[in-house]
Amino acid sequence: MILLKKNTLKLLLIISTICILILTGCSFTKNTIVNVDEYEVENIVAEVAEGDFIFRLMTEKEQYKESEPISLIGEIIYVGEQDEIEIIHSSSAVLFNIHEEVRGYDLGDAVNDIGVTTVLTQNEPYRESYQKNVGYDSNASKDYVKFIEDFIEHDGFPTGYYTVNGFTDFAVFEQDDSEEATRYNIEATIDFKVSDEE
Repeated sequence: MILLKKNTLKLLLIISTICILILTGCSFTKNTIVNVDEYEVENIVAEVAEGDFIFRLMTEKEQYKESEPISLIGEIIYVGEQDEIEIIHSSSAVLFNIHEEVRGYDLGDAVNDIGVTTVLTQNEPYRESYQKNVGYDSNASKDYVKFIEDFIEHDGFPTGYYTVNGFTDFAVFEQDDSEEATRYNIEATIDFKVSDEE
């Protein structure tokens, strides 16, 4: 009787361990089927004003197909009194931080240089379009690495629901001889969906 209890106990322990391993393995595997129908796009154009500047972020439509290139555009508009003004910024005057909401993946925009200058003309939008520029940590999960590789390899984006936090971060010397600069960090958020080809 004691022998039967020991064997039964061992068997239950083995079965429990196998079940735990299976459940743990399932919880780390991302589901590759992405259903974007349950997500509602809120904003494809956003505009924020700060001081003498307007920052506008936009995309052309609410939903794209996987094979379509995505149009993401950021604009800075100087609305002050001068004919033109020089801003000092990083490698790009407009940066795009993209988050795929279904999988929880970030596609940050890399910054290479600082101290770059751009001249803005009064009431004329300075425009930058998003160019794919993303890397990943070598310790990232296999699912994330595959997602990034697919993202880089194709013109469009993988199926998903995306939010884009676009921002401009720059400094302006109000007078040529001044050593003090006014710093601007203006952000706007838009969203869009990408569906499969069906």
